[in-house]
Amino acid sequence: MTLRTEQRQHIETLIHLSEGRDTSLAGCREVILRSWQRCVGEYRLDPGRPRQVRVLTRQALLEHREPVDELLHVARAGVDQLYAQVARLGYVLLLTDHRGITVDFRGQPEHDQALRKAGLYLGADWDERYAGTCAVGTCIHNASAITCHQSEHFDATHIGLTCTAAPITDPQGEVIAVLDISALQSPRFQESQNFGLSLVNLYARMIAEGRFREDLYYRLNGAQLRLPALRERADRHFVIRSVYEGLLAERDEARFLRADAMSALLGHAWPGNIRQLRNALSFALATSEGEEVTVNDLPEECQEATSSAVYLPPAPADGAPGDDGQALHDLLEQAHWNVSLVARRLGVSRPTVYRRMQRHGLVAPNHRGRG
Repeated sequence: MTLRTEQRQHIETLIHLSEGRDTSLAGCREVILRSWQRCVGEYRLDPGRPRQVRVLTRQALLEHREPVDELLHVARAGVDQLYAQVARLGYVLLLTDHRGITVDFRGQPEHDQALRKAGLYLGADWDERYAGTCAVGTCIHNASAITCHQSEHFDATHIGLTCTAAPITDPQGEVIAVLDISALQSPRFQESQNFGLSLVNLYARMIAEGRFREDLYYRLNGAQLRLPALRERADRHFVIRSVYEGLLAERDEARFLRADAMSALLGHAWPGNIRQLRNALSFALATSEGEEVTVNDLPEECQEATSSAVYLPPAPADGAPGDDGQALHDLLEQAHWNVSLVARRLGVSRPTVYRRMQRHGLVAPNHRGRG
């Protein structure tokens, strides 16, 4: 599916929202749905008219930078160290003020044109009231860390981005700045196996190796960073896939991660974040036999999430025999008919689940009797 096709479908989804229809929004994260509703109802943004990236003039940018000069001075060394770790992966680092204006920026110079067009640039305005749902703007509104992954963005021009933003707060808990790490999806920028790397992990390894001052991690001149845990990330599937493919590359192997294993990994709480995920996948690769990794190859603690769930095998081609409709029904009931959750557990897309539901005549209780 091309990006342009995805953009058209995204615009159609948001138009349905603006018209009061929610046919495809049942599995949308609550924090994203609330932001979309603000964009339509409060900000009066038109999803059918994507907006050009707004970049401030030099004079306007200086006015925004002046109040955060001290923070920029304190944070510069840590930001430089962090960017040195992620630059080779195609990531961009942004520091914005409390209004979403990018006051500091790290990106590869050879990609300046593409980054500016995407809004990943010095002086870019990421205020939710202008840019719509996005990591920076929504992070500021909620005063909490968030990952905004591709089509979770409101504006269709931003759905090629995966962004994680964390608020920097003063001792009173007020947001004074936002630290954002973003990746732009395009062939030219594809580093797809690394798309979901956790900001926590990038910080969690630098501190351990003594390359990022611990006091800057916990507070920047009295400010605090609150970062999302792996279990809270919307792009967990990409994170798992990227770590797994990285391990395969290190071992020079090619083995398939089966859907039941992905389902168990998605359902695990991951108290140890990326480090624990990497250890679990390394264990599975070391102990598995054959050309695929299954749920039985994972450590026992990762299998517990699926021990009481119904295993649903990968879907065969449409119309092929062997698809278990009862298992799908049971899994949907366990998830309270949350199609996105079921899709994550199976390691497939939402449209795949919807197709299988249609094949077996499965309809959510709140949709029965319609039409």
